[in-house]
Amino acid sequence: MKIDIEKIFSQQVFKKLILLLMALVLWVNNAYSIDYYQRQSGAWNNPTTWTTETRWKGIANSGTYPQAGDNVYMANNGNSATITLTENAVCSNLYFDNSGIGIIAFGDFDLIVTGTWTTDNGNISTITQGNGYLQINGSISMFLVEKIIKNFRVGSGSFSFNFNSNNPKYLTVSTNYDHNCFTATIPTGINTSNATKRNATPCTPSLSATALSGFG
Repeated sequence: MKIDIEKIFSQQVFKKLILLLMALVLWVNNAYSIDYYQRQSGAWNNPTTWTTETRWKGIANSGTYPQAGDNVYMANNGNSATITLTENAVCSNLYFDNSGIGIIAFGDFDLIVTGTWTTDNGNISTITQGNGYLQINGSISMFLVEKIIKNFRVGSGSFSFNFNSNNPKYLTVSTNYDHNCFTATIPTGINTSNATKRNATPCTPSLSATALSGFG
């Protein structure tokens, strides 16, 4: 039986080139963050809910939905619109734009923002929660309007809240505040006075022992 080594080698090289090309395409598509705008009510993972069109009345469908690395703008068409989480979700930066009533309805799912949460003038954009958490890994920018949310989680040791003492605007956490062992200090500007504080002391592992009684 004759084996064509050159042909087999060529086929293997071709397959590797195809795999490399596919990986390159995927990398290019995900190498840059995408800006998504809320234009109508719908599920977070429903492509028809979002648009990449920056115009205020833009209705262009992006064909996809926000994922890790993407930026989310709660900026609808000037009317009331609700984004509902039907699974845990992740995005890079979250912006509350002042262009109508934008609501993120968490239910029992979590939203992780790996970057910054910015509210600026988004005074009528809100978050409603069941048992789900809003987790911020990066920072919260200076608020121009105060916000109240139910469950809040600090997601990194570098988390910060940019509080303006000259024009103080607070974030009030009403039910659960969880710092995930990253810091025991609650940043100035976050009011957790009525919330259950989870991991409220440093979570550094410790080992202790008691005297062992005689056992013969």
